[in-house]
Amino acid sequence: MSRWPISLEFEIDDRAFQKYMRQAIKRGKDLKPPLKRSGVVMTRSFAENFKAQGRPNRWDPLAPNTIAQRRKRSSRILLDTGRMRISTISRIAKGNIYDLRRYELKMGTNLQVGEWQQFGVRPHTISPKTAPQLAIPIPGSPIYAMKFNHPGIDPRPFVVIQREDEDEITNIFADYLVGR
Repeated sequence: MSRWPISLEFEIDDRAFQKYMRQAIKRGKDLKPPLKRSGVVMTRSFAENFKAQGRPNRWDPLAPNTIAQRRKRSSRILLDTGRMRISTISRIAKGNIYDLRRYELKMGTNLQVGEWQQFGVRPHTISPKTAPQLAIPIPGSPIYAMKFNHPGIDPRPFVVIQREDEDEITNIFADYLVGR
């Protein structure tokens, strides 16, 4: 005598699950709270990038002539005046971008030098626009020239979050959606 086919029936009470899902969907209609918390994580990460002089890979060192032209002769990269760093991490600083909306957060700096450092600059020729010659600042005395072949700038990405920051941000969103 065969016991096949076997028929099983289950009754699942999914009211709690449905309530949970309705709450998560409702929370998902305004992501400002977890975006704001994520912004704190990102700001901390950007500050750490400057402190570590590049993460996860250190930035290329400054050229000796760049160090010689700096105010304090410091070899600390992207920290001559601190203006770019502050514009990246302080919401009240000139050049800061912090735009929090319902579904997005934009952060960074709108300083032109920030774009050059973040993405780098290809080698190019600089010619005078208004003066008859360029004055190229060299320690000791400037050099005057009709044109200058700029060697370019290697990228030094500072508006970057690290893997551990991504994990923390993922947890922020997960906790928010489940109501923790």
